[in-house]
Amino acid sequence: MEVQVRDYGFSSAQQDEIWRRWRQGESFSLIGRAVGVPMHHVRRFFQQSGGVRWCRDGVRPGT
Repeated sequence: MEVQVRDYGFSSAQQDEIWRRWRQGESFSLIGRAVGVPMHHVRRFFQQSGGVRWCRDGVRPGT
């Protein structure tokens, strides 16, 4: 099954930073400040991704 990965307007570096900070338990507000976007953009990113990070090749790690 091929999965279409969306970037939600964030660069690859921003996405990596968002995921790293989220795994460390930072709030959406703090993550937004760190990457220079409003908190609701970060919240939407996680809402639309379902909180699951897909690899760029469309396969989840460990599957």
